[in-house]
Amino acid sequence: MRKRWVKIHRSLLDWQWYDDDKAFRLLMHLILTVNYEDKKWKGIIVESGSIILSWDTLSLGVKMTKQQCRTAMSKLEKCGEVTRKTTNKYQVVTLVKWEQMQIKNTQVTDKLTGEQQTSNRQVTPTKETKQLQEDKKEENIYPFFEDFWNLYDKKNDKPKSLNKWNKLSQEVKEKIMIYIPKYKISQPDKKFRKNPITFLNNESWNNEIEVKKKFKPTENLPF
Repeated sequence: MRKRWVKIHRSLLDWQWYDDDKAFRLLMHLILTVNYEDKKWKGIIVESGSIILSWDTLSLGVKMTKQQCRTAMSKLEKCGEVTRKTTNKYQVVTLVKWEQMQIKNTQVTDKLTGEQQTSNRQVTPTKETKQLQEDKKEENIYPFFEDFWNLYDKKNDKPKSLNKWNKLSQEVKEKIMIYIPKYKISQPDKKFRKNPITFLNNESWNNEIEVKKKFKPTENLPF
C-alpha cells in the first residue's frame, strides 16, 4: 500500500487554538485520518476530507476522554475548521479546508511522479501537465484566504466566505487586499462592517469609500 503525505500550511501557527493542546491534537488527528479520496461505507459515499467516527472511537484515537473530544470538536466547529453531520449512531466530520490545502497538490505530485517513473530522460511536458503545473503555482500565490480573513477581522460565516474566495480571480483578490485597509479606516468599529460573505457577494471592493470627517466646533470669536 502506497504511503500518503499531507500538507500543513504555516498559517496554522496563527490559528487561535494553536496553543490549546487538545484542540490542536484533534485537528492534527483529523488531518491524518480523513479520507484522501471518496470511499463507500455501508452504502453511502464518504467524500475525501471526511471521516465517519463515534465519540468512542475518536476518544481511543486521540487518547482523550469523550468530554474532552466534544469540547475540542466544538472549538474546531466554531472557528470553521470542521463541519459535522450526526446520526444516533455516528457522525461524519469534514475538514473545511481539505480540498483547498491537499487535493490539488496531491494530484499534481502524483501526476509528476508517475511521469518521472515512466522515463528518466528529459521529455516535453504535455498540455495537461503544463496546466496542472500552472494550477499548482496559482494556488501558492498570495493572497491566501487566511490573509483576507485575518485582515478583514470580522469572523462570521467562514466556510461560506472561503468557498466564495476560492472562486475569485487572482486580480480580484489582490484588489480586495488593497481595499480592505481603506475600508477599515472608514469603518473602524468591526461590528458595523459588512459580514465577510456579504462583502464578497456584493463585490464591495468596487464601492467608493466615504471617509467621515470629524466635526470641528467653530472657535469663539471676540465681540
